[in-house]
Amino acid sequence: MLRYDIIYLRDDYSVFGHIFVSFLSLYGYCKIEKMLREKSMLDKKSSMGFIKEYSTVYMIEEGGGKELMTEVLKKSKGVG
Repeated sequence: MLRYDIIYLRDDYSVFGHIFVSFLSLYGYCKIEKMLREKSMLDKKSSMGFIKEYSTVYMIEEGGGKELMTEVLKKSKGVG
């Protein structure tokens, strides 16, 4: 769900941008749901549940092509 403040939607470009980002978000959501349905994973958790669970996971690339997957801890989310 995208949130917006009415102050930022004052001109046509802002409204178009908001609609475009909403479209991209819906497209991504549908792709994730299709992938989860193909893997029979929707029985365990909803699409939104998977998105919320993995929204804090980041892939970090280190030197030499090494990749590290990490998650932001709850107590670190507010630090900024």
